[in-house]
Amino acid sequence: MLTSLHLHLRKLGSELTEIFNVARVNVLNGIERSESANEILASKENADEVTIRVRRSTRHKCPRCRTFRKERESDRLCQRCQAVVDGLHA
Repeated sequence: MLTSLHLHLRKLGSELTEIFNVARVNVLNGIERSESANEILASKENADEVTIRVRRSTRHKCPRCRTFRKERESDRLCQRCQAVVDGLHA
């Protein structure tokens, strides 16, 4: 069962990525699992049954925004930054 905190976090969606300054945030219920235990760098659980796990990103650092959003190392910029740069030249 999802708590009100879980529901609120899910509504925030991609805003959590900006708040935590991370590549991606997944809000999961207790049954869902996003990674194997050996990939977890840190884990914290609280009384509201919310667990926060941190793991290394599989993405690559964008030189423009300095976040780990590039899908491939060969990409010049992440998709978000590339869209901004393309818009400047239009």
